[in-house]
Amino acid sequence: MGRSNSLRPNGPPISLVVVIPLWIVGWITRWDFLLSVAGVLWALTLLAGLLLAILMLGLAAGWPLMWAAVSVEDSDSWDAVSRAYSYVFERPLHLLFYVVVGSLFGVVAIAVFDLFADFAYRLSLLPFLWGWGGDAADLGAPIGGFWVGVIEMIKGAFRIGFFWANATAIYLLLRRSTDATEIDEVALSNGAATREMPPLKTDAHGVPAAAPDEPAGP
Repeated sequence: MGRSNSLRPNGPPISLVVVIPLWIVGWITRWDFLLSVAGVLWALTLLAGLLLAILMLGLAAGWPLMWAAVSVEDSDSWDAVSRAYSYVFERPLHLLFYVVVGSLFGVVAIAVFDLFADFAYRLSLLPFLWGWGGDAADLGAPIGGFWVGVIEMIKGAFRIGFFWANATAIYLLLRRSTDATEIDEVALSNGAATREMPPLKTDAHGVPAAAPDEPAGP
């Protein structure tokens, strides 16, 4: 059976397992004679709240790592969640450092990309305006507005692509720090093998050349 690439767990979420007992404790307090029972169970509700806080913190900090784990490890949802929570709580300072450095690099990269995109648009617009004899404000929405929107979409696509590339790089660095796994160790989807160079055979003059394919058997 193939591995699932979905981040949806195959069983009930842990947070739901924690929330349901809290709901039950709150529900039984509707009857006055059960208030004492709810008071005894209140310590358990505080522990459940603590567990929920840990779960939410790990989810908020590690959800991009879950997607990276699915792609890098070709794993299922439970393995991705387990790896993300493990890396977040075992290497919090590493994660913070990588996020800060990646964010600073992203700000510079996005600024340079936006500047280049705007510069390219203006360079293409200038000779057009010379030939047209009009002003950029007179282009109107049907012409100028459409292509400005396309450029803005490209800018947005660059931001999204950089975010996921940055998240994958952070995952690989955290994995190396935690599991001592090299960055280039990435699972191939469906066990696909890498292509190798064909065998070489020298001719009569000693010149190496690719050997011809062997004929298929009957």
